[in-house]
This record gives sequence, C-alpha cells and structure tokens, in this order.
Amino acid sequence: MSRLRRSIASLLHGKKPADTSMSGALPPVPELPTSITLNEDYEFVDEQALQQAFVESLHERNRTLEWERDAEKLARQMVEESLRAKMAEVDGLLLKVQAGPAEENRERIRRLELSIHDIGDKKRVERDVEERVLQVGELEARLNEYQIGSSAKAAAEEHMARVVKLQKEKSQVEKRVKVLQADEVHFGAEWEERARELKKVRLQNRELRGLVAALNQEVKNAEAQMREIKASRVLDASLTPRIMVVSKLLREHTREGVHGSDDAFLQSCSPRLLTNQNLDIQLNTNQAKVLMEDLAVGELIIIACDVCLLPRLASKPGVARPRLRVDEFIGRSRHTSCCSKSVCRQCFLQSLDKALEVDWWVNLGVTDWLRCPVSSCEASLNIGHNAGLETLLHQLGGEDTARHLEMYERAEAFRAALSRHLPDFSNEALLAAACLQNHLVTIGRMHNFFDPMFTNRIPDETGRVPSFNPGKIRAVSVDQDGDNSIDVPLFISFLRRQEPPKSCIVCTENLFDIHTGSAEEWLELCEGLHGTWMWGILLFPIKLELECRHTIDFCTACLRSHLKAQLEQHGRGASGRLSCPSADCGRKLSYQEIQLYGERDTFTQYDKYLQLDALNHLPNFRWCLRPGCSSGQLYDDDDRPMDPHMYCDECRFEMCFVHSVPWHAGQTCAQYDSVRAHGDPEFQQTQDWIKNNTKPCPGCKENIQKGEYCFHMTCTRCRYEFCWECLADWKLIAPENTTYNLEAHKRGCPFRTNEVTPTQISGTNLQEALRRRRRNGG
Repeated sequence: MSRLRRSIASLLHGKKPADTSMSGALPPVPELPTSITLNEDYEFVDEQALQQAFVESLHERNRTLEWERDAEKLARQMVEESLRAKMAEVDGLLLKVQAGPAEENRERIRRLELSIHDIGDKKRVERDVEERVLQVGELEARLNEYQIGSSAKAAAEEHMARVVKLQKEKSQVEKRVKVLQADEVHFGAEWEERARELKKVRLQNRELRGLVAALNQEVKNAEAQMREIKASRVLDASLTPRIMVVSKLLREHTREGVHGSDDAFLQSCSPRLLTNQNLDIQLNTNQAKVLMEDLAVGELIIIACDVCLLPRLASKPGVARPRLRVDEFIGRSRHTSCCSKSVCRQCFLQSLDKALEVDWWVNLGVTDWLRCPVSSCEASLNIGHNAGLETLLHQLGGEDTARHLEMYERAEAFRAALSRHLPDFSNEALLAAACLQNHLVTIGRMHNFFDPMFTNRIPDETGRVPSFNPGKIRAVSVDQDGDNSIDVPLFISFLRRQEPPKSCIVCTENLFDIHTGSAEEWLELCEGLHGTWMWGILLFPIKLELECRHTIDFCTACLRSHLKAQLEQHGRGASGRLSCPSADCGRKLSYQEIQLYGERDTFTQYDKYLQLDALNHLPNFRWCLRPGCSSGQLYDDDDRPMDPHMYCDECRFEMCFVHSVPWHAGQTCAQYDSVRAHGDPEFQQTQDWIKNNTKPCPGCKENIQKGEYCFHMTCTRCRYEFCWECLADWKLIAPENTTYNLEAHKRGCPFRTNEVTPTQISGTNLQEALRRRRRNGG
C-alpha cells in the first residue's frame, strides 16, 4: 500500500525516478494493488478527491505523452531522412576512401556510426513511450476496478454491520428463549413437586385421623385396665423401678396374649422360670397378678450399665444359689475382666455385632482384634479363634450364636486376604475402603459381606465343605482432599452384576457389568467418593460417553487392545493421535483417558513419547542413531564445555553430538571435518547421493530413502506419516474416518492436481511409478 501512495504522489508532483537508465526515458508507472480487502486501513483524508485528482493527473500525463509521441515521430522522420543522407554520404566516402586519406575517412565513419547509434537510441525511446502509453491504459482500467471496489466495500461494510446487528439480536432472542425454556422446565418440575407434596399431605392427614381415633380408643382401654389393676391391688405401696416399668408397659400396651400361651413362663408366670429374655415380655392383667403374688426381689439389685447408662437388674453379690435366674450383667471371665466397668449383656452383644461387621477392616497384624465395649478401655477380649468367641457367646446367653460364629469366620477370611496383599494397606486406606464399600452396599451396587448367598454348604470332591473364599482383591484409587488420592482394597466378587448381560460389538462377548446407568448418573451415585476406581471396575469404558456423546458398545479389554495397536502403529508419532475406536467417532483421547484405560506398558510408552516429542524441539536433544532404538535424550553438562562423545542411555550406542553421526572413533570433531573436506574424495559424492536420493523426515529430520512401495511414507524411527512428494502431514491428507483430502497436499505437489492418490502408485520415484502404472494399464 505504501508503494501505491508513493507512486501516486510522484505522479501528482511530476517527479521522475532517479535511477532512469536512459536519457529521456519515462518514469515507471506505479502498479495498483490487484485486490483491495475490506479490512485494509487507509490513511487518506479525502479518498474520493484523491482518486479524482489522480485520474486528472493521468489524463494530463496521457496528453503530454501523446504530444511527445507526435514530436518524436516527427523527429524520427527527420532522423530517417538525415540517416538516408548520411548513408549516401557514407557510400560516397567509401568511394573516397580508396582515393583519399584513410585516417580522415575512418574518423568520418566513426562519427556516422555514432549518429546511427543515437538514432537507434531514439527508436528505443519511442518504443518506451509506446509501452508507457499501454501501461497508462492498464492503470486507468485498474483505477476503474479500484473505484468499483471502493463502492463495493462501502456496501459490504453496511451489509456486514446489518448482519452483525441481526446476529446480536438473534443471539439475545436465543438466550431469552433458553431462559424461558429453563423457567418452564423449572416451574413445571416445581409444580409437579408441589402437587406430589399436596397429595402426600392429604394421605398423611387421613392417616393421622385414623391414628388419633385409634389412640383415643387405646386411652379408653388403658383407663379401664388401670381401674381394673387398682381394684386388684397389684400396685401397692411397695413400688420398685421394675414394677413401675411394668406398670407403664401395661398402660401403653393393652392387647393380651401377644406371645401366646406356648411360652412356659407365660403359662405359669412362676418367678422360677423368669429369665433375662422374659423381663420385657408383655403380660396381661391375670399374668401380672400371679407374678406379683409369688415374686421375691430380695436377691436382686439395680446397677446402671457403663455403656448404655440404663438401669439393669443384677444378682446380689454373695448369693450362692439364687432362686431367680435374672442377671442382666455378664460374669467375670478371661474375656471380660479387662476393666472394672459394668456392661450389660445387651450392650456386649451389640458391640460384638458392630465389631464383626466393621472393625475387622483394621489392625490386621493382631489376632485378638475384638475389643472391650467400653470406649475408655478398648482392651482386647482375648479371642483369637472360634472357640473363644463361642465361650463368650454362651456366657452372654445370645440366641444367634451360629450367626455370630459364621460372621467371625468370614471376617477372619477377609482379614487374611487383606494381610496377604502386597503392598500392604495402611489403616487409613482400610478405613477408606470400608467407607467406600459400605456406600456401594447402601446404593445397591454391592452385596453385604455377610450375605448368606456367599455361604457354600455343598461338599467338594473330598467330602468337605470348602472354607469361605473372599475372592480377588483389586487396589483402586479414591480421591481425597485436593489433588491427592489413596489406593484402597476392593473385593470385586461382591459387586452386584446387572442382567441381562451386555454384548461387546468387537469381541462379541456377553459381559455382566455393574448397573451404572449413564456416566452422569454414575457420577451422581458416587458423589463424595470419586476416583479412577469408579471407571476401572466397569467392564465397559462408559467414561468416554462424557466427551464422545455416543453409546459405548465396546468393552474395556477391546479398548485396551486398540490403544496398544495404535501406539505400535504410530510409534513416536503417536502423541495426540490415539483415538476412540468407534467407527463414527474418532475423537482423540485425552492423556487422562489413556492413563485410565491403557495397559501400564502402553501408557508408560505413550507418556515417554509425549516427553520426547516435547524435547525434540530443544537444541541439546538428540535421537539415538542405532537402527531399532527409538530412544532419545537431552545432553547437557551444566556450564562446562560438553563432550561431543555421547551415549544412548537406552542401548549405550556411541554418537557424535556435533555431527549427529555414529561416533568417529580415533578422530576429534576437527579431524573428522578435515577428513570430510579434504581427505575423503568420496565424501562429496556421498553427499550428492544423499541429496538426490533421500529426504528429511518432517517429524525427526532423519534422512529417509524411498523404497519400491507407495508414496504414503511412514518414518521407521519416529513413525511420522507424510506424502513423499511434498512432505505434507498424512493425518491432514487422510484424516481418520473421513474422506481423502486432496487440498492437504502442498502447492506444486503432483498429487494436489491429479486424481491419482499416493497409495495407488508405487516406485522409487514418481516417473518410474507413472511408467509402471501405464504399463499395467492404469
């Protein structure tokens, strides 16, 4: 643009360029730009006025040129007449040369030749004038195009302004529509929720009315029963807490014979048959009368339990053979003598239940892991096997001894499996595992560890019932605060599998996966316990749904094999090229997805390629030159001069850092340069052959020789794919899952303007390949 301005200014001021090579030559005509873009910034104050002035100047210049051309034409005619006269004079002089002095004639001939040369110069000037006239005509035509372009520019700018305004209005309308749609959905959901709540309130109101009526009836029945009890004088002046409890129970429960007459105690209501299990059984009026008449409580005392803090009945100390078999506290034994606290049987049993269900996760190094129920004590109960627990259960008088013993056996199997796992899990990891698997049980994605369905009661070929086997343990990663995570054990056998099975479209296997719903639903179900575990335990890689937006119909094992095959195919050029195997997708997988679903070796190699790809652009990075080795590394020796003799860390191959060749043993770099420059007569021939028969790989810059195959090249060192003729990136020429892109070839490449693709012909060079194709009738 600056050239255009300078040319216009020189024309307006009548200036001529200083470098005119010929006297009288016209100044060069400035060229107008071939195209004017709408976005170009002009600095003219009044563009239209300047254009008009420019046109008038061109017309004036044109008239001047025409006048000069006429003058030159007249001068040319005069020169031609003079030339004819001179020629005649030359002819006369030639005749005189023979008779006159030769020197004088030669001088006159020289002057005539100069005159002829001047005439030739004038003719050249005339031709220049004609060329300038033609250039002025072209300049006027371009100026007209420029004026038309300026008008089109103004119209286009106005149109673009309207388009931008309409687009803004459209965007605002679309945003408003989205807001209204969101409000509609929100208010619709809120209205439905309110309707459900109203319906629920109505049902609760109806239930409350029925409950009030029932309570009124119960109150009437209780009042009648109280009157009957008072009349029978069951409650006399000698009240005890137990009698008060019984009295309250009688007031709150009015139905008679709840437990039936089968119970021996209820049949006789004899104090001799009263046990801890009968203390809170419901009695009717007649049964209460019988028990009150024969009940002697002199052998009992009331003690508060140190765990639940409730008053409990206990035998008086020193009573050798008590008549009442009522004692809610366990006696002293090797399992219960850890502290002086009083713990009722009910609290002891509840503590055992909790320990058998939860406490087995931690303290794997000890055998007696069952602890005292008192929080301030927590000493061991000295139970290291089934016999000790069975003894304690008999002391407690529990009714579920078999269930507790089976739970203990299964807990011991879980602990043994965790202890055998390497590496060991910390107590923190074990507690996190307990939290995770309890959550999975709660949301219905895992079976309870003590579910009877896992109890095998069928004998094997030896006639014995096999011991419980907890199955395989997998170490999975659970996120913690910040960016930290922790590896925890997961018992895979207890995961709930969905039915019917899901079929993989690749391997066609039917797999029973965990029921997760969509990827978004699975994320919501695992809220608070996210981590790679939630995707790693699944048989189908549904995490890809979050980005691919299509149904995942291939299993994780097939995806793993696909990633491995792609890595082997692309080699060092695999960075950012591993993709989803779905035929209609082809999305490039992220670093985290490859880490999650790739095999350990696959991800390690991919991560190495990423690092090498990043280092490849550094000046002190070198690839290993040994064939078959794909390693590369940085060579740096701090601030000291670096030794050019370097070794590959992978295969110990020796190379020269300066020349990027195998190490020139016995020669310094200077000596090697000298031999190449002077002492090796074949060096230049070698360099010429390399130049004519090889090309540098666009990926690693290594020289590559073309073989007999097609023109789709893959570098054996870095696995970069490209077109041999123009070195264009093959992933742009033939993107995955898309059609062949002819325009991706570089300008000048024969494949850019030819229907023949690089994979359809083969040969060491293009000429040979085309001849071979013609011979084959292609």
